[in-house]
Amino acid sequence: MLRVTQTEHHEHIIIGENEIILSGPPAALRGPLILRNSTDEHLFIRELPMKNAQNAAAVFPVHTTLKPREVKSKNIYYSIDPHTPPGTYQMDLQIGNESKKVTLIVHENLDIQLSPDSIVLEGIEPGLLHTKEILFSNKGNIALTIPTIKHNTLTDMDLICRNLSLAVRASGDEGIEKTLDAFARGLKKDITDWVDISITEAGQVVEPGQTILLHLNITLPADVNKNYHYQGDIRVFDQEIHYTAIGKAPAAVSS
Repeated sequence: MLRVTQTEHHEHIIIGENEIILSGPPAALRGPLILRNSTDEHLFIRELPMKNAQNAAAVFPVHTTLKPREVKSKNIYYSIDPHTPPGTYQMDLQIGNESKKVTLIVHENLDIQLSPDSIVLEGIEPGLLHTKEILFSNKGNIALTIPTIKHNTLTDMDLICRNLSLAVRASGDEGIEKTLDAFARGLKKDITDWVDISITEAGQVVEPGQTILLHLNITLPADVNKNYHYQGDIRVFDQEIHYTAIGKAPAAVSS
C-alpha cells in the first residue's frame, strides 16, 4: 500500500471537481470531494499539499483508503483559526503537476464562554444589591456588544411543591378545577416582583478572541421572603448564568 502525503505519491490521485468548496464555521469547514486512484495499488491518503493566499504551505487532510482504480466520494473536514472573520477565502490544492482551487466559505460563529456560569448570592434582604464578577470570552469570529439586561424572574425553589401540596390539601376533594385555582392563587401570592439586573459594561464591544471582566449587579425585589431560597437564570446571548440566593449565615460568636 502506498501512503500518500503532502510530500509524496499525491500525483497518483485524481480529483473530480474543478473547484473544491468547503463551508461552515472556521473550526468546522466541510464539503464533498471525489477521489480516484489512478494506480493498480492500494492507496492510503493521509493528506494533500495546499497553499494559502499568502503562498504559505498548508495541509489538506483526507484520511481515507482507495482500492486500485477506485473512485470514492468523501466529506472533507478542515479547520482554520476560529477567529477568522466571515467571508470567502481562496487556497490552492496541488496534485502532482495540477492545481485545484479550494474555496473556503466561512460563516458567522457565535461562541461565548462565561466563567463562572453559576453563582451564589449570599444574603436575602428586600432591595439588597449583589455584585458579581464574570469573565466574558468571545470565542467566535464576530464582534459582540455586551447586552443590556433589565429584569429577571426570581423563583422560590419550593414554589411548585409547596403550593401544589397546599392546594391539594385545601381543595383536593372539590375537583381538579378548584384544586388548580387554589394552586394558581398560591403561585401568584408567592411569586416575587422582578429582579433588577444590570451589567456595568453593557454596550462595550468585545472583539473575537478577547476576554473582558463583567460586573453583574443583581438587586433583590422588595417582597422577598428571608425564609425562602431562590434561584434564577440570566441569559447572555445563547448562554445562561444560573444564580442561587440563600440566607446569609450569622457570624460566628467567639468564646
